[in-house]
This record gives sequence, structure tokens and C-alpha cells, in this order.
Amino acid sequence: MSGELGWSGDIATLLLFVPLPEHRLNGDARVALTAAGSPRAPRIDGSVALTQGRYENLETGTLLRDLEVLARVDGDRVTLTTLTANDGAGGRVTGDGGMTVDPGAGFPFSVSVALDKLHALRRDDVTAVVGGTVQAAGTLEAPRVEGRITTETVEISLLAALPPDVVSLDVTELRDGIVQRRPEETDAPPPVDAALDIVIEMPRRVFVRGRGLDSEWAGRIAVAGSASAPEVTGEIAVVRGQLSVVGKPFALRNGTVTLPRAAGDETSLDITAAYQGQDLDVTARMAGPLSRPALELSSTPALPRDEILSRVLFNKASSGLSGAEAAQLALAVQELRGEGASGILDFARRTLGVDVLRVDTNDGGAPAVEAGRYLTDDVYVGVKQGASAQSSAAGVEVELTPNITVESEVTGSGANKSGVRFQWDY
Repeated sequence: MSGELGWSGDIATLLLFVPLPEHRLNGDARVALTAAGSPRAPRIDGSVALTQGRYENLETGTLLRDLEVLARVDGDRVTLTTLTANDGAGGRVTGDGGMTVDPGAGFPFSVSVALDKLHALRRDDVTAVVGGTVQAAGTLEAPRVEGRITTETVEISLLAALPPDVVSLDVTELRDGIVQRRPEETDAPPPVDAALDIVIEMPRRVFVRGRGLDSEWAGRIAVAGSASAPEVTGEIAVVRGQLSVVGKPFALRNGTVTLPRAAGDETSLDITAAYQGQDLDVTARMAGPLSRPALELSSTPALPRDEILSRVLFNKASSGLSGAEAAQLALAVQELRGEGASGILDFARRTLGVDVLRVDTNDGGAPAVEAGRYLTDDVYVGVKQGASAQSSAAGVEVELTPNITVESEVTGSGANKSGVRFQWDY
């Protein structure tokens, strides 16, 4: 027997027969194969290629441009010789691999993919730039996926308003005047259930912002188990930051972000910040799902929420407020309910190209604006400017180990402050 198979066109045409609604792939595909030998021992040679491809994941926002794939077929061996793509923002993907056409052995294969500053997530609530390697090996029936990924930058936004929900319409089908019953839906197991061993290192530069929170985090996440029932362990802990409550900065004391351990669960947030006023210590706790965390206030001595806000804002009881102050207090209560405006600092931070931009206070308690950027993963440089020229300051932080940081700051008046910060989480 002998024969040839040749085809070229847009690969999107072939994907019309594949039920993957959340994925988009197009590009110029080319298939050139020859067959020879006997029906019992056929030999297939040739190549399968994709050029000028573009892939998009509608759920994660992952985008790959200039996708180039070339696979060569030599008898019972398929070799992936070329796999390159970019994300349009400086990130790249490269890879190679191969597979043996052996039905009796389950089609053993091995594929390795390298990520270099890839924008892996581009969502309204989460963006992430990552690097590392992902390897898949085994058989088509029982693959194993191993990944060692390090994040460059992660931006988590606490959205002030959720998008509208899609309205679900109940449809009743009638046929010859008889109501048709729908078959019961069952969760079928996936056709291929891969074993997972993925570790994601996040050495700082994980920023959680929104709803008054401006913070930086670090942590480690491990994903094990199977693709149908993944087991997520690890957490992200706070490094620095503040929580702005009714315009007053609360210093972060501790906090964790816990990723969902099972599919369908939502990432949760739990942080605690403190504010010291005259004769009153206030603690703010923001906890709950990432899409709708709740903010609670408590104080020592214990006071009602409105009374706490009045003491924080005006340093006096609510019964002694003027009309204008009472109106401002009402706006503060509205802000705590998540109905206040936000996003101005986020826009300014992206425009200036800095990693940190927040309104803080200087040593004298006056308002000041702080901006900073990471020169490397371990070196942070920041500047702070108050209302006067003498209130400016520039500082450098160098992380020697995950627990020891050297800090140095020079003020506009020429004063110098240096120190070593030791932190141990247990």
C-alpha cells in the first residue's frame, strides 16, 4: 500500500468539531503525510505544521501570538521540533517533545515547555507574569504533569463592583401538547485525568489592591492530586502594606490569602490592620471571599462602629459632631459597605509605571505620598513626599534572607535612619 495526505487551511475550521467553547485557536495549518508498507505494518512519514497562530483562553485571559508548531512523523515516532509563541508583551513560550505511536503501550509521550515572563493570567481580578518549566509525560491514558513556576509579578484586585450575572431562562419544551422531560445531567469523569505535581513560588511582588487595601505578599502554592480533583496546599502571607479605612491608614499586622482547595471554591482573604488614636486602639479586619470581602471594626475600649468612625475621623464622640461632620461620617459608613469610589491610585500607579503607590503619613503624622519600584526581586527603592520639601524621604530595602531585611532611609533634611528588620511567621 502507498498513499499521500495533504491539507492546508485555517486550523479554526478543524476546531469547529471539537467542543472547546472557552478556547480560541486559529492560524495557517499544513499537513503533509505519506503512507507505505502493508496494512499490518504501515509506515507514515511527513510533517504537521502551524504558522502565524493565535491562541486565546477566554476564562484565564491567556493570549499567545505568533504561534509556531512543527511536528515531524518518522514511522512510529512523532517529534515536536518547534514550539514558540509570545504574549505580545515581552513574554515567550518555547517547547519540544515527542511521542511513540504504540497503541499497546498507550502512546507514551514526553513534552517540555519553558515560560519566560509570560502573562499567564489577564483577568479583571487577577493578572500574573510567570517563568519556569512545565513537563508532561507518561501515556495518553495516564499522563503526569510536573511544573516548577516562579511568579515575576502578580496583581490581585478587590473589585468594587461585580459584573452582572447572566440570567438563566427556564425553557419548557412542548411536543404535540406534551411537556418533554429533560434527561438528568450527570458529572461524567474526564476522558483523560492527569496526575499533578506543580509548585508555584511567589517571592514577594504579589500585590493585593482595592477597597482601601494596598499590600504586598509572598508565599508558595503546591498543586497535587488529579486534574479532576486537585489538592491545593500552601498560602500567601503579607509582607507590607496598609488598609485605608475612611481615609485613615491602618498598618497591616498580619494576613493570609488562601487559594481554593477544590474546584468551584473561591479564593479567600483574611487580614488584620491596626490604628492607634488618642485613648483608642482600633482594629480592622477584612475577611471573606476575594470577590466580596467584609470589613469589620473593633476597638479597645469597645465602642459601636459609628462611634469608632467618629473617633478615628474627628477624635470626638458622634454626639458632638457638627452637621458637616455628621454628613462625612455618613459617607464613611457608606464606604465601609463597599459603595465608595476607588481606582484613582490604581490608574496613577499604572501610568507612572511603579510597583507601589499609596497615600501614607510621615513621622509627624502629616499626609505623604509614597512611590516605589523593585530593582530586583530582593531590592526595593521608594520615595516619600509630604506637604513640604523637608518632609521628603528616600529609602532602600534589601532582603538578605526571607526573614531578615536591611532598611535605610534619608530624609529631605539630611537625617539618616538605618536598621535591620527580623520577621518570623509561625
